[in-house]
Amino acid sequence: MKRGIPWIHSAGVDGAFILAPPYLILALVMLFPQWFGPRAELTELHWLVLVLCIDVAHVYSTIYRTYLDREAVRHYRFELVWLPLIAFVVLVIMYSVDALWFWRCMAYMAIFHFVRQQYGFMRLYARRDEVPTWKHRLDAITIYSATLMPLLFWHFSYPRSFDWFVEGDMVGADAPVLAASVMVAYGVILVLYLASEVRMALQKTFNVPKNVLLCGTALGWYLGIVHYDGDVTFTLFNVVGHGVPYMALVWAFGRKKRSALSEAGGNRSRVHAFFSMRAIPFYLLLLFVLAYVEEGFWNSLVWDEHDGIFKPFKALPVVSGHVLLSFLVPLLALPQVTHYIIDAFIWRMRKDRDRWQAVVFGQEMDR
Repeated sequence: MKRGIPWIHSAGVDGAFILAPPYLILALVMLFPQWFGPRAELTELHWLVLVLCIDVAHVYSTIYRTYLDREAVRHYRFELVWLPLIAFVVLVIMYSVDALWFWRCMAYMAIFHFVRQQYGFMRLYARRDEVPTWKHRLDAITIYSATLMPLLFWHFSYPRSFDWFVEGDMVGADAPVLAASVMVAYGVILVLYLASEVRMALQKTFNVPKNVLLCGTALGWYLGIVHYDGDVTFTLFNVVGHGVPYMALVWAFGRKKRSALSEAGGNRSRVHAFFSMRAIPFYLLLLFVLAYVEEGFWNSLVWDEHDGIFKPFKALPVVSGHVLLSFLVPLLALPQVTHYIIDAFIWRMRKDRDRWQAVVFGQEMDR
């Protein structure tokens, strides 16, 4: 098998939508600090683009890989149907006991999901690497450090000027010595990784997209959490750096699966039409419509913050009773929680993966 650059889809798609976001965000923050810098206020336009059109919309991209895929539904009915129902019951109980701990649970589920995504992308780009075991382990330690070390710094320099979902949803303390120690340990790991990559480059095994991804991850999480202490800046690095690559990954997988079906003479379902180049606007439109409907209910029934955006939902009353909220909030959060749950195993669905792995990503994925 020819060993080329291990793109997930292509140099253009990967470069623009998976690798470039943190670098583009940094350019925006530096060029337009009044709009995107640490002192910028989170406006309604920021919220519309970042939260609605990217953060919430990317949650629904999972449906193309699961609920709209008849094969996935047939083989994984328990994971796709019963696990969300079980999660809903657990979340109702949690919210009824303590609303803040409900949001804390949501925050740490999101953190786990965000951290694992960066590791997953790194493994995809390293799937063809023929390097020693110690190098694979160091790569894993480094990509996890690029996300977890800034998060630990956040916990040891708490509170900051931003939160994950709601105020107080993180459990932290003001411990400057521990925060500094975390950054020192992080620096040591980065130096070790850099030395290992220099060694690999001398052996002519330098992996360009893997290193661009790891550098972008380190930049995004460090700048978004540690260096800049601003709500807009954190939201930019956090949301764009996670949501855009995820939507691109789902589309790239669907595109390659569509091509594989065509080459094999198999039957394509209607959902595969979304993965043509011409259908990208329709692929995104469905995500935005679903996100708008969900946030419309959130705004009118719970938050009451963006009435100008959600005028069609204006007639709905704000719910204030704790008992009703104990069912309503978990129900509205269920798409997001389902996204977290499914994504924990979605790319490890063995029956589906064994069938498509060779044509979509290559057999090296089993490494």
